[in-house]
Amino acid sequence: MGRPPNPIANTNNATGRLAERLRNGMALRNLTYRQLAESTVYHPSTLQRAADGKTVSSWPVVEKFALACDLDLKEVKALWKAASAERRVRRVPRVKPVGVEQIHSYTELGIYLADLRERKGSPSYRLMERRALAHWKWFGRLPHSTAQRLGTRQISRPTLNQTRAFLLGCNIPADDHGDLVRAWHRADATYKQDQTRQTGGPRPEHAADEYSNTREREILKTVQAMKTVQALGYVPMEAFRGQQQPWSVICRSCGRNRRIRLDWETKRQQQPGVKPMRCKACEDAPTANSAFADDCFPHEVEVSGRGLAR
Repeated sequence: MGRPPNPIANTNNATGRLAERLRNGMALRNLTYRQLAESTVYHPSTLQRAADGKTVSSWPVVEKFALACDLDLKEVKALWKAASAERRVRRVPRVKPVGVEQIHSYTELGIYLADLRERKGSPSYRLMERRALAHWKWFGRLPHSTAQRLGTRQISRPTLNQTRAFLLGCNIPADDHGDLVRAWHRADATYKQDQTRQTGGPRPEHAADEYSNTREREILKTVQAMKTVQALGYVPMEAFRGQQQPWSVICRSCGRNRRIRLDWETKRQQQPGVKPMRCKACEDAPTANSAFADDCFPHEVEVSGRGLAR
């Protein structure tokens, strides 16, 4: 039998009451941390920290702990919310975030992201890293150290990909990132405006105007890229992300799925001896499968600025 757990330092605060309730549940079920770990997905040391009365674990850990001990989830969640709120007050002064439509600076964005993570149950930073890993091809990796710095407002100027990976770590799907993507662009435009003022360059009247101009340039680049990739003999299968970024397309000649870089593919087809409108796999074929292209792609893809660039 292992040694008895250390006594809870303070049972008068919310953190201590939560730990006491979890320990009582273990005692009623006559469970050890090792036995508790067998019915959950967490290590015994993780479960032990959840009931030590010193820290507040994330809600998924506390929830599995309570379910294994047959505790009332509503009661435990109320205790966990009170302990989380108490911990926030002790850690840093509470700063009320502005609405997402009112974000115009990186400081406001950082406060909003930190509050968003807490509203989503304060998932652990390693869990956020695992959630974002499924989308690393689009937004890059989110190391747990980076997630921790974002969650504690230690990164003064996060990139757009870092922001979107953080949202994925908070279990927010990519299709719901629109408002925060626009908020990031406003914050970035404000930052660039401040930098321009410091260097004595041209001063846009409003950060929103710079964001609008930037967005318009992105749409024009996307429209031109759509025309170029169709002229090269491909049908795009995803949004355009840049000349030097991998792009999923389908070859109109052979129907194969390909991953191309637009700048490389343009140079390749301009080389002497290379057959135009052929991918690298089918350029040496004796005849092109034009019937395939006519049957599968009877119409040209509509070139529009809507929905092409995220």
